Amino acid sequence: MYDALVAHANGQIAKHKANVNIYLNQSIGIGEHSDIIETIEKEINKIGHYEEQLSVLEKHFKDNIDAEYYERINNILMIPTEQLLDNDYKELFINPQAVHNHFNFCNLILMDEKFSEKKFQKNLKLNYSVNVSWSDENRVLWLKKLMFNLGIFGGSLNITKKLENAKQLETEYIKLFRDRSKKIDFTDDKQLEKIVKKCIETLTGEKLYTGKQKESNLDGKRIKWTEYVINEGISNKHLKILWNRKPPDNNILIID
Repeated sequence: MYDALVAHANGQIAKHKANVNIYLNQSIGIGEHSDIIETIEKEINKIGHYEEQLSVLEKHFKDNIDAEYYERINNILMIPTEQLLDNDYKELFINPQAVHNHFNFCNLILMDEKFSEKKFQKNLKLNYSVNVSWSDENRVLWLKKLMFNLGIFGGSLNITKKLENAKQLETEYIKLFRDRSKKIDFTDDKQLEKIVKKCIETLTGEKLYTGKQKESNLDGKRIKWTEYVINEGISNKHLKILWNRKPPDNNILIID
């Protein structure tokens, strides 16, 4: 309501200012000179009336801006009223980017929207173009394609499929994420793990993974690698928020 009142007042001010400009620049159709002045004075008084409204709204009702903003955010998140003061939700109402990051997290990690090759091809024609858009929407869409092709699901970075069209995906990645690294190789699984990790953390705004050094013996040779472990606390925080608008079922990842 506050925003509606402000928009109405500004609209009226703009209208009456336009009228004043017309009367100042065009006297055709107006009778006596005194009539023009009187008409302009009426328009100016109306401008003053609505400017006074804006001043009163700003002085006495500014807090309503925050109230309306919080209401709009919660219309999206559907957090129960009794839980609004929970610390897990505080950032969502302070930082608008946090809401965007949350939906990216749900999309990429919690499988809020499952990847479908058929759906991807449809979206590809509608709104995916690495040459035109640098938006997060396209980055998420592209990353879901990459993760699907690598067999990466549910927050794991464990690659289970051999990547096809590696060169094409490498080129798309460089454009979408503006990576200027000199050595990017999409045929290297270790590097791909790091790239997927970097992309996920960029799009979710979370330091989501911790690397643990592992080693084993294979045919008498010691092999070392890094195992990336997802932060369960962060995942469960987003899961809790997701469940407010989508009750849990067997298709949603639960992290014990």
